[in-house]
Amino acid sequence: MPVYMTRIELRDATPADYEVLNRAMAAQGFLQAITGNDGTAYQLPTGNYLGQTEADAQEVMNIAGFAASMTTKSFGIVATEFERTSWRGLLPAEAPAKQ
Repeated sequence: MPVYMTRIELRDATPADYEVLNRAMAAQGFLQAITGNDGTAYQLPTGNYLGQTEADAQEVMNIAGFAASMTTKSFGIVATEFERTSWRGLLPAEAPAKQ
């Protein structure tokens, strides 16, 4: 099943707006964490979400758009399917990521 990294930027948003977005994306199965090869979960930067779904990139963008619309803010979205990634400087997540 494909894995998608989705970036949503809310314009003129407050931290509370991102909390609304975080809950809406979680309800759609997209998490704010990524798991390393060592099994450690790391917190993704604000507005980034990871999800595994049979949907294509357009459908993922529509899902993210629906979630973003819950904030009533204008927004921009990028949805990217990927197999491998690397990162640096991410903080450990409070809860383990599930993929």
